[in-house]
Amino acid sequence: MERSVVVLLAGDSGDGIQLLGGQMVRAAAQSGRDVRTLSDFPAEIRAPQGTVSGVSGFQFRMASEAIHDPGSQADCLVAFNAAAFTKYADRLKPGGLLIAAQEGFDARSLALAKLPATADPLAEARQRFRVLDVPVKDLTLRARSASPAGQRDKLRSRNMLVLGILVWMYGMPADAVEVELEHLFRGDDANVAVFRAGLHFGETLEVQDYLVSVDSQEVPRGTYRTVNGSQAMALGLAAAAHQLGRPLLYSSYPITPASEILHELAKLQPEHVTVLQAEDEIAAVTSALGASFAGGLGVTASSGPGLSLKAEGLGLAVMTELPLVLIDVQRGGPSTGLPTKTEQSDLAQALHGRHGEAPLPVLAARTAADAFDTVLLAAKMAVECMTPVIVLSDAYVAGSAQPWRIPSVDELPTITPPRGEASDAPYGRDEQGVRPWVAPGTPGGAHRIGGLEGEAGSGRISYEAANHQSMVRARAAKVDAAVRLYGPLEVVQRCPNADTLVLAWGSTYGAVRGDVERRVAEGQKLDYVHLRHLHPLHPDLKAAAEGYRRIVVIEMNEGQLAHHLQGCWARPVESVCKTTGQPFTEDELASLWN
Repeated sequence: MERSVVVLLAGDSGDGIQLLGGQMVRAAAQSGRDVRTLSDFPAEIRAPQGTVSGVSGFQFRMASEAIHDPGSQADCLVAFNAAAFTKYADRLKPGGLLIAAQEGFDARSLALAKLPATADPLAEARQRFRVLDVPVKDLTLRARSASPAGQRDKLRSRNMLVLGILVWMYGMPADAVEVELEHLFRGDDANVAVFRAGLHFGETLEVQDYLVSVDSQEVPRGTYRTVNGSQAMALGLAAAAHQLGRPLLYSSYPITPASEILHELAKLQPEHVTVLQAEDEIAAVTSALGASFAGGLGVTASSGPGLSLKAEGLGLAVMTELPLVLIDVQRGGPSTGLPTKTEQSDLAQALHGRHGEAPLPVLAARTAADAFDTVLLAAKMAVECMTPVIVLSDAYVAGSAQPWRIPSVDELPTITPPRGEASDAPYGRDEQGVRPWVAPGTPGGAHRIGGLEGEAGSGRISYEAANHQSMVRARAAKVDAAVRLYGPLEVVQRCPNADTLVLAWGSTYGAVRGDVERRVAEGQKLDYVHLRHLHPLHPDLKAAAEGYRRIVVIEMNEGQLAHHLQGCWARPVESVCKTTGQPFTEDELASLWN
């Protein structure tokens, strides 16, 4: 009985690899397994078919115990063509199972994959792996023989045939998958028929050792659904609007990989939330800020290039002291860079990428499920501190999926806006330095805010030097006071007498946690803190770090957090980093530092 299995699906972008992966993840979650995923696909809308550069990949790991990452080496590789096998052959464990679509290894496929015409990839594969070559094309066409559709349209269902084989192999609930498919395809039973054909093919295999069983796990009672990071953020924004009890405007311009949040909110149409696709990035951030000026909460999202364009709007939000949430789903950069690959290289821009002294809170989500909580916290901080807040996600968090327990409303944090009544002085500050939120039309609440510096206490435009110094420090002090919303410093891994502190942030969580747990099991003395609060840093972090001989920072950039901490703490910090566009794996980290 296996405790954990890693499956890697690969084929052309038009083969429905991501859809196939999504259905497998839902089936695994419904059967009580924990699941983590990793998508890897080209940036082109229609990448060159049959080529290595056009291969789309989807890796998932399912286990009978809690897991934190999608795994390193695959136990099973599904290759729809020779290019997919060429790209991912080194990711399949020796002795692992290769499921190959027979028609994807013909002479034409070899030529597109730039393999010699005399090559026989499957013969070579049999020296290293168990190989199951499946007549996917023939089985799909046979299952849809009664359909009047053309052959090309019929073959679009071939991913459903592979779904049936995998559902049989891993002992998943076939009936539940059928229900999902009927809902997905709105009663079109052609895809369901092909899925059943895959099940029957699996059942009639003579070699029964293809059957793999993964135990279910015991999980806390509740209602679960599978979410990726973008879906969780959309749900988090809906929850924030509910808790705030005011309108929320989500305004953004389409950009990979942030666009899915816009798509999810448009599908959900949650109460109190209005969705606006703006004409450009600047319009998106300023319209969101306009919603906050009017008394609602403005939210916008983008990726690295868009964050640059929104910088002036963020500065305006700092100066006007209005709530705003900006989600940055990071990707490989600079410029257009690697739109569908992951990176954490926007940290320096999030911390410092505005003109003038314009500090604001910066948070980072570490998993798909954590994205829900992080967005809720960002909304709470934006409103209760009257400040813009940046939430850092990335392509890995956005696209990876896991089971998530849906919280009840009474488990959600409260969001309490600062008073904005006629009796309040519009420019007065409370004990935390926060000004009231006075919406236009409030009787007796007329006041002036804008991009020019205002006089303390009156809001009149002021060029007086001492006033500007005072206002800069007042805005910074208000952001520093946001730490009151943090809660205690979370130590993910604590080891008695540890002399090394491992720090990481964002989507590196799963791989770093697995690596640290392995090292501790081997006898290394390590503590591990995963940072959600990147600015201001947790007030207990510096004092805690002083007790360690060595500090190691792991991140997917060229050492941005490490450099920042060295500047803040004036002590050496070791950096473990990379910018390959791919997330860390536990195996990789094992070889990167000692």
